[in-house]
Amino acid sequence: MTVTIQLKPETEKLLTEKASQEGLDIETFLQSFIENYLQTEVSQEVKREKPFHETATKEEWLAEFHKWVDSHGDKDYPSIPDEALRRENMYEDRF
Repeated sequence: MTVTIQLKPETEKLLTEKASQEGLDIETFLQSFIENYLQTEVSQEVKREKPFHETATKEEWLAEFHKWVDSHGDKDYPSIPDEALRRENMYEDRF
C-alpha cells in the first residue's frame, strides 16, 4: 500500500534525522516504526483482557486463597494476646 502525507518541515527534519540514526531510509524507517507500533497495540490488547476477579470461578478463588494462606505459613508473626481481642478493648470509647 502506498500512503502520501504532508509533514511540517520540522517534523520531516526530525524524521530524516531519526531514520539516519538508525541507518535506514525514511520509507524503511517508517515501515519499521508502524509495524512496531502495531505490535505494541496487539500486546496491549492482550493486557486488556478481563482481570482474574471478573472471570474466576469459585474453585479458582478458593485455590488462589489457599495458595495465599500457604504463602504465609513460614512467617513467624507474633501472636495477638487474648486481651487485645476482647470487645471492650476493641471499642474502648463505647464502653
